[in-house]
Amino acid sequence: MEYYDLNLQDLKLADEERKLGFAQCKTAKILFLRDGKDINLANSRELMSVEGTDPELLRNCIKQRKPILCNPLPARDFYKDEGLIREATLRETVFEIPIAEFLRVNFVYRAKLINNTRNFLKKCLKLGAKFVFTSRAASEFELKSPQEIIAIACTLFDLTPEQAQFAISRRAREVLAAVS
Repeated sequence: MEYYDLNLQDLKLADEERKLGFAQCKTAKILFLRDGKDINLANSRELMSVEGTDPELLRNCIKQRKPILCNPLPARDFYKDEGLIREATLRETVFEIPIAEFLRVNFVYRAKLINNTRNFLKKCLKLGAKFVFTSRAASEFELKSPQEIIAIACTLFDLTPEQAQFAISRRAREVLAAVS
């Protein structure tokens, strides 16, 4: 099975990531939504991930079918926002869950982020929303093999190995096909 990382932050690490078992590594543009004007910068024809602290901005961006990927983690109360999940499901937007985010936060914030993400992914599965795991690795210390990502997803987020594997293989390949 081939595995894909859709958002490696430093392409200098691509060779290392391929040695770990990834067939392809890409770097998505990251667009942080600060206000409504930023939505116009989103583009569904290229590999781009949108994120922001305002869930309403994320919903509006998704409604306009702008992003391919959406990182919900910075948004306030993202794990409670069924409206965001339903909109993404309707518009075929894929949620990006960057593993490096969990490595960069400390102490109680890490525990909260893990729990909130677990709840979010349960809702995604229940409502049929699509998601992928990406590395967003900026250094060699943040690189993880596909097997490690699958283990993290199973252990921390209560996914089955098949669900985790699907997120970094077939679902990621679908995203790449959509922007090719």
